[in-house]
Amino acid sequence: MNHFVLRLDAVNGDVAIVGETAARSVTVNAEMQVGSDTAEDAKKGLDAMKVLVTDTSGEITVQTLQPASTGGREYAVVYTILLPADMDVTVTQNNGTVVVEKMESPVLVDITNGDVRLANQSGSADVMVSNGSIHADVTLPPGGTILLSTGNGNIDLSIPKSTSAAFSALVANGTISVSDLEFTNAVQPPKSVTGTLGDGNGEIGLRVDANGSIFVHGVH
Repeated sequence: MNHFVLRLDAVNGDVAIVGETAARSVTVNAEMQVGSDTAEDAKKGLDAMKVLVTDTSGEITVQTLQPASTGGREYAVVYTILLPADMDVTVTQNNGTVVVEKMESPVLVDITNGDVRLANQSGSADVMVSNGSIHADVTLPPGGTILLSTGNGNIDLSIPKSTSAAFSALVANGTISVSDLEFTNAVQPPKSVTGTLGDGNGEIGLRVDANGSIFVHGVH
């Protein structure tokens, strides 16, 4: 398999993406849902939706296509995607929860409303949420980056105690709690924390722009 990137352009609905070390293909399960006042109208809505999968050299793109005007209907596509753990992943989503598990390559998630969870992530992570919380369990590779930001919501990050990175965390209205990690050059004003973990070979940047707190835990 010669694909290096999976790109998901979703609109509404929950997303689950799971990396498999031994996988040699990408499996996409897409459950289309339409809510309406009548079964007949919901059927019309289903007929107007589709999921487009484009397979090009180096990239697989999965896209939700639905009418620009909902006409009072509620459209959603629930995705479950299994793929090789060493593929890069990019997800954009308007409304819904996004869960990404067991990926070994960089992950980028950009959503408007909903929570994001990264579990057993061992590549770089870049997550941007307008309204929702971020829960991340990441083993940062040498020189890698963890960039997590939300407008309204909490950030909860677990990293190995041995992590090396330049660290910064900033909140507007909330608190910052860091446990079981050793910093050098730590600076801790009321609404921010900066410092160096290990030899500083990497970057961790955490930010809550409006309302929410940041929790960072060192784990074995």
